[in-house]
Amino acid sequence: MKRLYQQSARIHFTLWSFIMEIGERLPPPAKHLGQHFLTDPAIARRIVDSLAPDLLAELPVLEIGPGRLILTRILAEKATRLILIEKDRRLLPSLREELSFLSTRLEIRPSDAMEDPFDLWDFPYLLISNLPYNISVPLLMKIIASPSPPRQAVLMFQKEVGERIVATPGGKAYGSLSVAVSL
Repeated sequence: MKRLYQQSARIHFTLWSFIMEIGERLPPPAKHLGQHFLTDPAIARRIVDSLAPDLLAELPVLEIGPGRLILTRILAEKATRLILIEKDRRLLPSLREELSFLSTRLEIRPSDAMEDPFDLWDFPYLLISNLPYNISVPLLMKIIASPSPPRQAVLMFQKEVGERIVATPGGKAYGSLSVAVSL
C-alpha cells in the first residue's frame, strides 16, 4: 500500500510539474472563447478515471478544448486513439509539440466544436471535455441531437449550467435544458 501511494504521489508530482511548466509557456485563457483551464491533476485523474476502462481501451476519445493538456496527458496513458478539437490557434503549436510522442494515435482538428461534424461520425467514440463556458449549452444540445452520440461522455460544466441540467420539474432552475437532457 505504501508503495502504491508513493507511485501515485510521484505521478501526481510529475503531472503537477508538467502543468506548471506548460502553464508558463502557453498564453492565458481567452475570455472571448469562454476558456478556463483545469489545473488540479487529482481532479483531472478522477475525471479521466470516470470513463469506462474497457471502452477507453477500445474506442477513440474525442476531447473538446484540450487547453493546457491536463486531461490529455492522462488520456494518453490509457486511450488507444485521441482526437482533439481546439479552436484557439495560439495553442496549436504547443499541442503538436507536447503530444508528438503519440504520433499515429493522435489527430488534432483545429476547428470550432460547434462547426466540426464530429456528431455525424459513423464509428463509436468517447467524449471528454472541460467545456468552454460560452458554448457549453449549445454543444450539449448538439450532442443530444446527434444521430451518432458518444458511447460515453464526461463533461464538466459551470455550476449554474449543471444545476439546470439536473433540475427537477417545479424547481427554480428547471427549464428547456432540463427537459432536453432528461429525454
